[in-house]
Amino acid sequence: MRAPAPLLTAGLSAALLLLTGCGGSDEGSSAASSSGSSSSSAAPTTSGSAAAPSSATSPEAAAFCAEAVSLEQSVNATVGTASSDPTQLPPALQRLADQYAAIEPPAEIADDWTALVDGVQQLATAAQGIDFTDPTAAQQLQAAAGGLQQQLTTATTNVSTYATANCPETTPAPSS
Repeated sequence: MRAPAPLLTAGLSAALLLLTGCGGSDEGSSAASSSGSSSSSAAPTTSGSAAAPSSATSPEAAAFCAEAVSLEQSVNATVGTASSDPTQLPPALQRLADQYAAIEPPAEIADDWTALVDGVQQLATAAQGIDFTDPTAAQQLQAAAGGLQQQLTTATTNVSTYATANCPETTPAPSS
């Protein structure tokens, strides 16, 4: 049987939100917090967690930005896989959790990144205990994700602010 659409929304929306500010192209992703297109200047509102941009991107920031773009591609692939076969959501979320954990964040956002890693791992763990052939699977995953919403929203906002200020190379370039 077909799994309800809320299943994917509950399981992957948090993961997708994590990367809206980190990745390059938002093709097909008009996430809840769109921060504009390509602005080179940092937003004046800083939450204290994200560093102010420098004239040249640090090697640490450049490495993080490159890894974040790669992670965004993994999230997009996970969405595709889980869309066609929801029973693949638990292992896909675990792979994402492992990929998040493998990224070394810049010191300025280390606490926020840790919160994201913990949140994705909690989603992955919750998904492992759910029978995705059960019609109530979506509700079960939404219940598990519900408690993570504030944690993930705050951390995502801070990581997005950092990415906007420090990852200008991930802004989509006009195609020729």
